[in-house]
Amino acid sequence: MYYEQTGEGTPFLLLHGNGEDHRIFDELSRVLSHQYTVFAVDSRSHGKSSRSGGISYDLMAEDIAAFIHALKLERPLLYGFSDGGIVGLLLASRYPALLSKLIVSGANCNPQGLKAGWRALFRLEWFFARSPLIRMMLNEPDIRPEQLARIQIPVLVLVGSRDIIKKKHTGMLAEHISHSTIKVLPHETHSSYVVHKESLYRVIKPFLEEQLEAADLEEAAE
Repeated sequence: MYYEQTGEGTPFLLLHGNGEDHRIFDELSRVLSHQYTVFAVDSRSHGKSSRSGGISYDLMAEDIAAFIHALKLERPLLYGFSDGGIVGLLLASRYPALLSKLIVSGANCNPQGLKAGWRALFRLEWFFARSPLIRMMLNEPDIRPEQLARIQIPVLVLVGSRDIIKKKHTGMLAEHISHSTIKVLPHETHSSYVVHKESLYRVIKPFLEEQLEAADLEEAAE
């Protein structure tokens, strides 16, 4: 797996969406690196990472778990956009103690979470391109409410008001995660506030600072 590491501090993983690579986070990484050690990762079969015979959200989640263990990262933060958010949800539900905090944006628990018009467009793309990445979006994921309920860390759930993900679906997702906060971003699409946007930091900063304050209080009490 290819990744770029910048900054110093608490480890912070950034996971891109379908068909993208770590470069969509160049601007965000620069800002985060003032306070965190940022790991911008290329998922399998994306960017500069190796091409694999198969791809699925389950495999990508296990890749990131292995990545965290291999680099001996202690309870990193994770931000996942779109497919990266799905991976983050799977990771947090399977390994409750692996991450400290999770932020997801434009993530869905199943293909029905996508708006009907976008599912139709992806089916058309699959018909002509036969891309395994498109096929994955049409058939996966399948994250059940009971899996979401196993997530015990604080989670920030973001969605644009004009996202390709149904608002009701995002609400359901957040509802089943006990320590979650949902934020709907007015006038934003699926990616307009994420891809090459330093301003994303302003969206997630209050959530990060709130958790940092809580950690500082715990440390002072000890």
